[in-house]
Amino acid sequence: MLYVKLDPNKIATAAPFVTDLSCTQTTDQALESLSYDFMPPAREGQHQLITTKASVLSDGGLVIGLDFAHGVLDGEAAFTFVKVWARRYRRLTGTPPNELGDPIKLNHDRRLLSGTVAEKA
Repeated sequence: MLYVKLDPNKIATAAPFVTDLSCTQTTDQALESLSYDFMPPAREGQHQLITTKASVLSDGGLVIGLDFAHGVLDGEAAFTFVKVWARRYRRLTGTPPNELGDPIKLNHDRRLLSGTVAEKA
């Protein structure tokens, strides 16, 4: 479990979100370049847990850059976050719900971390 105690004056800067609306690249160009320009500014100090940057591409695509403390998200949580965000973005662009695929299933059973789950009696 992660416990965070923030100074009230630092709460507003704990999770900065940057938006870049001036990107001239298309989705194909962004995929080819894999540029660090899409990454958010580095986290500053110990009070910033996550920084996010959204770059709106010239053809309507969206690149999301994330920088987060490992205590906030592990690998699976990070990929789930991105999959859920992508699914919602596709719905905003008009993709019919039946073309989005199966719903993403979340499982928060901490017993799975041990590698075995005892059956309930």
